[in-house]
Amino acid sequence: MGKEESQKPRVVPDEKDTRFARFVLYIILISIAYISVSYAYFVMLVEPLRSSQLSIHQMVIQGTAPMPIQYRVLPYYLVEGLHRLTGISIWRLDLIIRFIFTALALIYFHRYMRRWFDFTASFVGALIMAAILPITYVDYIHQPHDIPNLLFAILAFGLIRDRRESWLILLIPVAMLNRESFIFVLWAWFFYNMDRIAFKTLIMEFLLFALIALVVYFALPRYFGPRANYVDTIQLKNNLNPIMMWKWFGRLVAFVGPMVLAMCVRFKSKPLFLRRSLGYVIIYMMVNFIIGMYQETRLFLPILPVMIPLGLASIFPAYDPDSVISLPVKSENEQNG
Repeated sequence: MGKEESQKPRVVPDEKDTRFARFVLYIILISIAYISVSYAYFVMLVEPLRSSQLSIHQMVIQGTAPMPIQYRVLPYYLVEGLHRLTGISIWRLDLIIRFIFTALALIYFHRYMRRWFDFTASFVGALIMAAILPITYVDYIHQPHDIPNLLFAILAFGLIRDRRESWLILLIPVAMLNRESFIFVLWAWFFYNMDRIAFKTLIMEFLLFALIALVVYFALPRYFGPRANYVDTIQLKNNLNPIMMWKWFGRLVAFVGPMVLAMCVRFKSKPLFLRRSLGYVIIYMMVNFIIGMYQETRLFLPILPVMIPLGLASIFPAYDPDSVISLPVKSENEQNG
């Protein structure tokens, strides 16, 4: 890609970041993922709604599900493929895959945070994300693509920050098979690079990324055929309803309220990538206010990779690799236990 800077992921040096410390941390995060998924399934989701879950799954596999569920095929096809290979029940496989994606999201989020924070602050960020996840299990029937969407967003932000556009090209079609809203992540790339590469290159590469995403977006309805939406496409009336406003506002405050307040402190001193990615957050929230149901807090998962580190940068030292005044950093491979 144009003037791509091919470089390894870079992290803040920290003597506490040993192999053993990472091993213990990953065990903790995996345990938290297990608890989170167990709570979602056995308390709120699977037991009371197992028949509905199976019905939706079968509709997607048969190509008869409503829009947009029919076009979010990745988690359903993954479960179906494993079901045919192993004979394990659909609902158990869905539970296992959700657990794996949740654990991977928490683990990789810690590594993502290490681009700006030390080991301890990054762990705090991962714990905050884990604490937020249960808030997304409300007004919820069966949405197996939301946690994968979070993982893909974290991966994309890491690739954008590290200028690994070639890998981003490979990630885009996979993520678009999971959920179409992934396309908004491209705005983070645009804002981050808007004065870092030539304007013509910026526009051409952005259009290339968008084209890849749009090819998948339009290919799915063409393959499966048009489907009626199971809800109104425009949700402004719902989101402006006073009862709904109280509901989604309270959840949104619990979701990112503390991070919003914290990020306002010394905002200009925050890392460049995080500050510019706030443009993506604004666009994402505005579009979803028009076409999304704001009371479904799970919609806000993809903004966490921006909001959590922005907020923590007011509490913990955050080192900006984009600034000439920054602590030296070293590659992950150089960190020895």
